[in-house]
Amino acid sequence: MKKQIWSLLFIFLILSTAGNNAFSQDTSDSISLNSNTKLLIRSNNQFGLDIFKEVATHTDSTQNFMISPLSATLALSMIYNGAEGTTKTAFENSFHFSGLSTDIINKSLNSLCKTLTETGPEVTFNLANSIWYNDSFRVDRRFLKVNEKYYDANVLALDFNNPGSVKMINYWVNGKTNGKIPTIIRKIDPMDKMILINTTYFKGKWLKEFNQANTTEEPFTLQNGKTIRVPTMMQETTLGYLSNDLFTAIELPYGNRNFSMVLMLPNKGKRVQDIENAINQKTWNQWTNELQEKQKMYIHLPKFKFEFEKILNDALSKLGLGIAFSNSADFSKINPTVPLNISMVKQKTFIEVNELGTEAAAATAIIMKTTALRRESVFFNRPFLFAIKENTTNTILFIGRVMDPSQN
Repeated sequence: MKKQIWSLLFIFLILSTAGNNAFSQDTSDSISLNSNTKLLIRSNNQFGLDIFKEVATHTDSTQNFMISPLSATLALSMIYNGAEGTTKTAFENSFHFSGLSTDIINKSLNSLCKTLTETGPEVTFNLANSIWYNDSFRVDRRFLKVNEKYYDANVLALDFNNPGSVKMINYWVNGKTNGKIPTIIRKIDPMDKMILINTTYFKGKWLKEFNQANTTEEPFTLQNGKTIRVPTMMQETTLGYLSNDLFTAIELPYGNRNFSMVLMLPNKGKRVQDIENAINQKTWNQWTNELQEKQKMYIHLPKFKFEFEKILNDALSKLGLGIAFSNSADFSKINPTVPLNISMVKQKTFIEVNELGTEAAAATAIIMKTTALRRESVFFNRPFLFAIKENTTNTILFIGRVMDPSQN
């Protein structure tokens, strides 16, 4: 027990000193995106909009919610490196990766992450990945090495029976999200063999901050028609603007304009759900391309802050990844002899928007467990014979038949 405690403390110290951003590099080195990375970005956006619509459809229409497509993509892409056969194909179809080799996908995601984390002094954007596996479970070293190479994943073997392992994993997530997501898992099941996690953290100052003195209580009309009063920020500024038959949109830039927030307000007679129904890869590209800088105008934006948590199993299954959750899953590149499937994909998010800017975080955890061995079933539901024998000599000791089990 003392040895286990000291081992956990040692890992604890390593994680405490680990950098928040595994992908960071000198921002003076410009990275030009090649055609494969551009294609992968389009694929990621399409997947992001697909899963956004799935979650939106199955979330209370009165509830705030936010997901991180990038966090889900990175966590699931690590798992993808362990998939084979029809399971691998399901990943490629669900993520719109078809036509891209595994090597290109890994290299392109690595390039994308490095590009995204090249931020100026006014914006922080950190990505981190980790793989935690039960120390009694053998993992193919090639699977771990590819995720270390392309996803900069921290790989650690832990005793999953030790309650300290849950604390260790949550501590890592808490640190990588700047305390915004303190817990991602609450327990480890005896069947669990591996937990893969991505964390995504963003903090950006507005290019033009809101003056706190201009924040006042203003009315906000809920979807049911009820009006409440909420703290609302106001400023006069020049920004990206779009108005069409469905909504009015503005684009608020952060820092050096590498990042921005697009806000879409449904027109009178329209609802948020109408925008959700209309959004897809084509319309998203069209709308963002049509945002034009407009002369100074007044904007009134409520301050907001909320957390959201969602199990993504159903949404991913509806997008074609159901096999990965079933007993038919093939993750033989993780372990060729022990059958595995995904038991849970869980994402937690946090966002706060105020006068200074925006802070947002996400953590996606994927739990892998051993599957039940597939066995054929035989039902003795009609008359049958039986025999009892001695096995060394094969001598029959008893033999008989059962025609009616209810006979006494």
